[in-house]
Amino acid sequence: MAAYRRGEFGEAAEKFYKAYKLLPHADSLYNAALAWELAGEKATAATAYEMVQDDELHTEALADARSKLEKLSKELGRVEVEAPEGATIRVAPFVIEKSKAV
Repeated sequence: MAAYRRGEFGEAAEKFYKAYKLLPHADSLYNAALAWELAGEKATAATAYEMVQDDELHTEALADARSKLEKLSKELGRVEVEAPEGATIRVAPFVIEKSKAV
């Protein structure tokens, strides 16, 4: 939070995402998405907003994530990837271990 408060959004995003990887919780990933968006990393933010919708995020934050994703989707392209069950998909900085990643 200290990096976020200082306006160092790239650093804040990295730390929130590191926290998410250590102990996956929707709030950490949502905070990382917010910070990436503020850092100008729109594609990374959009991916995180998409991923957070599969987690248990409280209602208000989930609505905000969906709204932000909709706004960003107007500026970005979309790639859908399907992979066999058990495959790992890597899209820096994310590692998605699902049979379907969007």
